Amino acid sequence: MRGTRTKFQPMTINLRQAAIDWFHSYLNGRQQCVYSQNKFSSYSSLTAGVPQGGVLSPLLFAIFINTVSKQLSSSFHLYADDLQVYIGSPAHSICEGIAEVNNELLSIYTWSNSYGLCVNPNKSQVIIIGSRQQLAKVNFSTLPSVRFNSTDLLLSTTVKNLGLLMDTTLSWSPQVAEVSRKVFASIGYLKRWKNFLPVKTKISLAQSLLLPLLDYVDSCYPDLTEELLNKLERLQNICIRFVFGLRKFDHISEYRVRLKWLPIRLRRELHLLSFLYSILNNPVTLTLVP
Repeated sequence: MRGTRTKFQPMTINLRQAAIDWFHSYLNGRQQCVYSQNKFSSYSSLTAGVPQGGVLSPLLFAIFINTVSKQLSSSFHLYADDLQVYIGSPAHSICEGIAEVNNELLSIYTWSNSYGLCVNPNKSQVIIIGSRQQLAKVNFSTLPSVRFNSTDLLLSTTVKNLGLLMDTTLSWSPQVAEVSRKVFASIGYLKRWKNFLPVKTKISLAQSLLLPLLDYVDSCYPDLTEELLNKLERLQNICIRFVFGLRKFDHISEYRVRLKWLPIRLRRELHLLSFLYSILNNPVTLTLVP
């Protein structure tokens, strides 16, 4: 069974022995102490980890954490220490899909325990994504638990994926609601200074603090409904009214032209086309030799 294996598959990254010796010299023999109440503790030798803030530390951690991928047979995404496992399953055999997920989680636990890493199951989430028709076929009250190290993981209706909120039907309503909350919170703070700031400063603030909230990963959820697109459009209009001190029902089209901002629909389409262009013309291939 996959979930019961204890021998890890090796991963070769084609480093010469001289480079390995150099890394060994860089990491070996380090010590640390604790400074508290104007006193230093005695030094203790470090047997694991990388120096915090070191230039090479992110690279070394990426090389190390990438070995967990060799233990997985399902689809997954790995970004730094954020690991997501994906299993596809029809509604009528979802219990088998959950069993497969549990096997993968057991492999992850075995790997992490072997290397002295501690995974906090309370920070892990599980979500079942599908159409409304398919989800209606699932009896959630009788589903087996998704477990990590004997801990039942929370089954959520909304999860955050690197800042992008996803719900069970990928409606993107929670994501747009979160964008709206952030824009209103930022606008509320900036409005305190609207009578003291020149227009040029307010333009800079809007472009550096407000527009990034609307633009963040917008290429990842292009299939918005007209209702949600209109909501984003109104958020952009609020930003324009802040810049020029306009009232709630003042028309903003001419002011958008002055700012050289595209309407939200065209803005999102431009970002999506730019993203696709970069992928098609600058493919990145990373090959790890087994």
